[in-house]
Amino acid sequence: MPDNYLHQRRGRRPVRKKVRWGRMMAFVFLVFLFVALLAGLFTVFSYMFLDSPNMHAVTMPHGMNADKEFLRDNINILVMGLDGDESQGQRTDSMLLCSFDAKNKNVAFLSIPRDTRVRLADRGMDKINHAYAYGAELLARQAVADFLRTPVTHHILLDVKSFIRIVDIMGGVGVYVEADMDYEDPYQDLYIHIKKGYQELDGENSIKYVRYRSDELGDVGRVLRQQKFLQSFCDKLFSFGSLFKIYRLKPVFEEMINTDISAPALLKMALSFKKYSKEGIRFAMLPGEFETVDDVSYWITDPVDVMLELDKLGINYLK
Repeated sequence: MPDNYLHQRRGRRPVRKKVRWGRMMAFVFLVFLFVALLAGLFTVFSYMFLDSPNMHAVTMPHGMNADKEFLRDNINILVMGLDGDESQGQRTDSMLLCSFDAKNKNVAFLSIPRDTRVRLADRGMDKINHAYAYGAELLARQAVADFLRTPVTHHILLDVKSFIRIVDIMGGVGVYVEADMDYEDPYQDLYIHIKKGYQELDGENSIKYVRYRSDELGDVGRVLRQQKFLQSFCDKLFSFGSLFKIYRLKPVFEEMINTDISAPALLKMALSFKKYSKEGIRFAMLPGEFETVDDVSYWITDPVDVMLELDKLGINYLK
């Protein structure tokens, strides 16, 4: 290449690119359009979940009524974990009332021990986990609504496979294990071996952690561990990047979970945690104590203590 050519190139003034304002404005417009579209989608999700529920589908406590405003602002979802084989008659291995107070932006989780003694419609006093075996989700919903004097808006039935898959999709859950867990039950194909200390539990070990009850507290200890796990799971939902993982739960909702809530509404429920501060999410176990009645061990509650706990959690009930 000739030297005079290089000299000419070096001596030239830099060429300034001409700003194409038409393209710039189009780009800005597309950005605003994208932001508006996202805002619109979240608004639609909000209405899908927080819109007034079907009055006929809500399980009301016997002898009590609630107006549309109460039902719109208070969404109570009964989550039930099932045990055993369906052919043998399933019972609820765990029961959790998830209560959304849309007006005050509170979320409360109330764990109900499986041995809680309640009155079942047309069956008298019994353990609350027998309700599902006698009358499936309808009787289980009615038992909780009558016992807590609050409407049950929706239900979710969760089995072992769907639980494992949800945890794996979210990338596991970090939990501090209080003591070594060692338990084997070949009849249930249950083998639990988890070491003490902080553990990143995948789906398989998570279900073992929340099912373990071979310690001195028995079922109460298991409920406390379930709440601890749930708190860690909620922390995971708040973590960066979890928003994209939540959308991957959609096929699990559609294929594996038995519920009366649509998949988009379930996603909205999960996404709504992003709107609340951690202080706005509360956890508690139904207060009570073990007592033997007619040679059967029950979790016995005091109605006053139960109502005080609901007040503390911010779960609204009918007077």
